[in-house]
Amino acid sequence: MKAPHERDSVGESVKNFWHLLVSKDVRPLIPFLALTGINVAFFSGFLSTLIGSSLGDVDNNTKSKKTTYVFTTLGAAEICTGLVIGKITSLADNYTMARMGTIVVQIALVLSLVGCLA
Repeated sequence: MKAPHERDSVGESVKNFWHLLVSKDVRPLIPFLALTGINVAFFSGFLSTLIGSSLGDVDNNTKSKKTTYVFTTLGAAEICTGLVIGKITSLADNYTMARMGTIVVQIALVLSLVGCLA
């Protein structure tokens, strides 16, 4: 870590970030990151509605508890998935990982939409 007087300025940091973002190694990950953001926005906005409609006629306290359980489980699963993916990425190349991750996120998004519309 750099000392405070050696740190890059904000402009240099943005420039370094942009160069990293458009680098050949990171380019395949951009669709995956975008779809992951869409997925997070989707479940943040609609997952509680999906849980409430799947429970039927129960009181709000029960819906809140069930929603808390689902979001806690989802967060724990994301942590575990991140650890597993961190181990797997050393075994496969970035292109394969980006393709597989994008497919998984798309399937999850489609299944969530089917669950909301059904």
